[in-house]
Amino acid sequence: MRRPQAKIAIQRLFLIQFLQQVQGYTALDASVRLLPSTMGVFVAAPFAGVLTARIGPRLPVVVGALLCTATFFLFLRELCTRRLTRRSLTRSRRRLSL
Repeated sequence: MRRPQAKIAIQRLFLIQFLQQVQGYTALDASVRLLPSTMGVFVAAPFAGVLTARIGPRLPVVVGALLCTATFFLFLRELCTRRLTRRSLTRSRRRLSL
């Protein structure tokens, strides 16, 4: 799989499933949690196109990858600070039939 778009889409799919099945968020809550990074892509895309035309693709790709990594780690930090209660763990096990 050499296309980064596919890798990002698969990552988001698994992240949404994780938020719903393990963390206990509703589908809307899980989607809202990922909205800032999605909006960042829509806002930055036109600027990245102009910048790529002027200076080449290397800098926009590196900066974009660093920004995606930073937002992922910020999101991960938010997930780690949320404590899983016994009730949410039991609910997750029931859903997964464990």
